[in-house]
Amino acid sequence: MSDLAQDAIAPDLPSMSDVLDEVEQLLRKYVVFPTEGAAVAATIWIAYTHAARAFDVCPYLAITSAEKECGKTRVLELLELLCRDGWLVEEVSPAALFRKLDHDHPCLLLDEVDGLLTDKSSERGEAIRTILNGGHRRGIRIPRADGPNHSIREYDAAGPKALAGIKDLPGTLASRAIPIRMHRRAGGEVVARWRRRRVEAEARPIRQSLAALVAHLDLDALGNAEPDELATLSDREADLWEPLFSMADTIGGLWPGRVRAAALELHGHRLDERESDALLLLSAIRTVFDRLGVDRIHTQTLVRELLEEDGPWVGWWEHDHGKGQLQAAGSKVAKLLRPFEITSDDLRIGEDVRKGYRCSAFEDVWLRYLRQDTQAATDNAPNSPTSTSTVAAVAAVAPLAGVGVPAEVRRRVREQLDEGMSLFQVAVLLATDGTPPPTGYKGWTVPAVDAVARS
Repeated sequence: MSDLAQDAIAPDLPSMSDVLDEVEQLLRKYVVFPTEGAAVAATIWIAYTHAARAFDVCPYLAITSAEKECGKTRVLELLELLCRDGWLVEEVSPAALFRKLDHDHPCLLLDEVDGLLTDKSSERGEAIRTILNGGHRRGIRIPRADGPNHSIREYDAAGPKALAGIKDLPGTLASRAIPIRMHRRAGGEVVARWRRRRVEAEARPIRQSLAALVAHLDLDALGNAEPDELATLSDREADLWEPLFSMADTIGGLWPGRVRAAALELHGHRLDERESDALLLLSAIRTVFDRLGVDRIHTQTLVRELLEEDGPWVGWWEHDHGKGQLQAAGSKVAKLLRPFEITSDDLRIGEDVRKGYRCSAFEDVWLRYLRQDTQAATDNAPNSPTSTSTVAAVAAVAPLAGVGVPAEVRRRVREQLDEGMSLFQVAVLLATDGTPPPTGYKGWTVPAVDAVARS
């Protein structure tokens, strides 16, 4: 549904920030999003689709839910009306998908994706999975034998994609997507009645304005921008959000802060739910060593301590632990750690010599595979507007004591709150531009912003 060419010279265009506000309002009119961050992510992603050709990475949206009737299809229907060249499909053959993506480069909006990917032995399912795995970055070509002579042709499947389905996407796809986990509406949550023709009329001028505004952008400069990132994001997550941060910075207004707050909400404040059991175990073992303050630990002691930490092993080992049978649990730990070249040794702790692990054996692996403490990164990094670690200070620890900031910062905080920004959004903006935190606070946290606003 591209209006790019016909609206490129439209006069009296509104500001891009105002148009994006209209996009969000229309989305919220017909959908109850689970969080503000989810609504913001969907909104900025729509703007991104109009400029997607400027970027090398093509972030997906993963619109999932635990059960049906949670609003996933409605989100896709709205995306179809607001995105650039939205193509909403449910049942599609691999051949049609290959050719459509390669020839037209639409914004793919794929519903019921769980049904297409469930049967791993299905040739169709594997072909579609290949397309989706290879379509997240420009320059990747997918070879396929075509025609009666089975000649090899390489297809370009790159482009924005929103995938909707029940339960989580497979790990390889989930790592390419920004997660929006929908919930069924509660009794008091009301949306406007959906009438396709009426909604089309509402969406059309918004889409046209967005397309026209993007047509005026320098796409080369947009694609080459290096926006401030968030240190709490993994490398893959930072890749996904970079085009959206660039769009938000270009749009201006409250959007740079709101989009970074959404990234922290959806990706940056928790250990990724899609992490493998091995990475979850590594994180829990690090917690155990930190909690006990030891440099070595016997395997059976480690297993008992791990049962105090959240993780899938609670279900694995709790029954055996109740019977005092921890040998199988120790073997499971060893199996999960083996790919990281971490093995147990005979260790003496006091008078007891048994199999166990040294903390030093984990240190390099923790550094390489787990997210590091963001405050430590902040303490060791320069406090400059372009430092990604300054943004990480938003997730810093609680305040120490007292409060003290220049009057200009206090005025700015109050103005931003008066404009409707949340405490968290203000914290993101202040951390992003390198504003020093108040006296007695280690970083721009929600309590820090609240303290300044009340001072």
